[in-house]
Amino acid sequence: MSVVTGLILCAVPIWSLLEGCNQVSNVYTYRLIQGVAASLVAWLAIYSGAELWAASLSGLAGLLIAMIPIGRRYGRLLRTIVWSQPDGPA
Repeated sequence: MSVVTGLILCAVPIWSLLEGCNQVSNVYTYRLIQGVAASLVAWLAIYSGAELWAASLSGLAGLLIAMIPIGRRYGRLLRTIVWSQPDGPA
């Protein structure tokens, strides 16, 4: 659970960066899908008897469901921002 929570916390700056790039409606659409998917996986995990693993599975599913489309749609933008070198004196 702590690993999944750490990964979710690493995704927060990506969400904020995209919101700052005027992609608010897209970000919240992905976050809605993330919430619905995490809830469905949690209910399925509880129903199937996953016990304490249900929380980890729902967090991981929500993270993957949201970050894979973000990576596909905005991957180039994010790589450009992360790996760009500033021009001029530092």
